[in-house]
Amino acid sequence: MATVIYNCKRCKLGKRVDYSAGREKSGQYSWPFRLDDAGRRVFPGANQTGNGDGTCPGCSKEMAWNYLKAVLVVEHKCDARCSEARGHSCECACGGKNHGKGWAA
Repeated sequence: MATVIYNCKRCKLGKRVDYSAGREKSGQYSWPFRLDDAGRRVFPGANQTGNGDGTCPGCSKEMAWNYLKAVLVVEHKCDARCSEARGHSCECACGGKNHGKGWAA
């Protein structure tokens, strides 16, 4: 599973999306995807039609995104700073499970 954190610099909105349906091999790269309600594959980022997970719900512009990098640090207790986080790295007791959950799509 791959988790992506999206951020809109214009609207200051954030979004967390889990891509867990599988991975598609394209050349030397492997891309994670999820399935939408119609069963179509959705990849990280915005698509050519302006839709997709990388499109801001507030202003319809493309959002900046990156994969979540999580490290389990037992000494750092997980709290609201983690669940409302918009950054791409997590170093706390949840190991990334709660990072950005307040923004979950």
